[in-house]
Amino acid sequence: MLKNRIKAFSLVEVIIALIISSLGLLLISGSVYGIHRQLNSNFGSKERIQWEKLISTLESEQMRFQWKESQNNGTPVLYCQTQHNDYLLKKNRRNLILQGINGQGFMPLMMNIDGFRYRYSEPFLEIWVKVHNHQYHRKVVMQRKSNEN
Repeated sequence: MLKNRIKAFSLVEVIIALIISSLGLLLISGSVYGIHRQLNSNFGSKERIQWEKLISTLESEQMRFQWKESQNNGTPVLYCQTQHNDYLLKKNRRNLILQGINGQGFMPLMMNIDGFRYRYSEPFLEIWVKVHNHQYHRKVVMQRKSNEN
């Protein structure tokens, strides 16, 4: 009678196998979630660094920007006191750039942005930049350029 016995897993062995499989899946999903979270936090810190560089450029003593005007298409024109040139602060595709008014040369300030808007209310230039569903906002002190020259 023992020779005809079918070999199979017992209920206890099946339960232990299911518990071990469940723990393995939890471990794998936790690892994937941790990697995903770390990638997202690093991505956000790069955006933050770009944002701070943008603000430091606008507040820079080497450039000493002044508000000049807003063009008909809504692009702000900033006057650089040190170089005696006008610059456009504009969105070019998905990048926020500072470009010479004559169209020559540009300085990328922020990459992969979703939106950019501003409002000038003397003496503040207020800027909003949206990057990956996160909105950055800051008021920068910027005097209006006088027309005495």
